[in-house]
Amino acid sequence: MSNEVLNIKTTMSRFFIQYLTLKKPIIEARISVLTGEKNIQIPAKMLHVLAMLLYYNNQYSDNGEEERWEKVFNRRHRDIYCESLDMKDSQLNTYFSMLRKYKILTGNRVNKAFLTTPGEEEYELTFKFSINGDEE
Repeated sequence: MSNEVLNIKTTMSRFFIQYLTLKKPIIEARISVLTGEKNIQIPAKMLHVLAMLLYYNNQYSDNGEEERWEKVFNRRHRDIYCESLDMKDSQLNTYFSMLRKYKILTGNRVNKAFLTTPGEEEYELTFKFSINGDEE
């Protein structure tokens, strides 16, 4: 068996966008299954919005679930998202609506199927290709 390891040095604040970028095709396929829509293409800005939601969810992981999601979606954090991503509140609302349409958000919570919790120092993401030899 062959394998290839890519070591990526990152920070916690950059981890989530890097993670989502690597998993983008898989996330798009999962959305297609959840929504029944074909050829889902997640815009880069929407991926960044989701990355910020995941980052702050992780930052407040010591809080109870209700309190954590209230913080992640409160006005203060919405302003942080808009400033960090150079967008207006109306644009942010559009991305939230798209995330809800794609079933990534349920109300003001990220669907558990799309959550990830990295360790303090390391996170391993493994892709395993099972090759059966059949050619089409």
